[in-house]
Amino acid sequence: MKKTLFLALTVLLLAPLSSFAFQSEAGKTLNTTTPINEDYYAAGGTININTSAANDLTLIGGKIFINSAIKQDLIVIGGDTIINGSVGESAKIAGGTVNINSTIQKDLFVG
Repeated sequence: MKKTLFLALTVLLLAPLSSFAFQSEAGKTLNTTTPINEDYYAAGGTININTSAANDLTLIGGKIFINSAIKQDLIVIGGDTIINGSVGESAKIAGGTVNINSTIQKDLFVG
């Protein structure tokens, strides 16, 4: 119950008033392969981003893998984060292990 409430509050605080996509599967693996052309919010046990993203990404999960380019901002809250694709703007990452194997064009915040 606490996780669900936390997730709902986080999404409400982070979600802009513009169009966005949201996907959630507690404890499941989310695989994104369709190009992302709007702000994207996802929560799940494991999140795999295997496609390019034209706008901002906000991801909450236990293990997060980003394998393609992100053109805007990236916000990640997770246990393990691996970034193999470039980030065109800023990246804000909170969690356990963070591996960055690509470029961040602007600011990088890791906690």
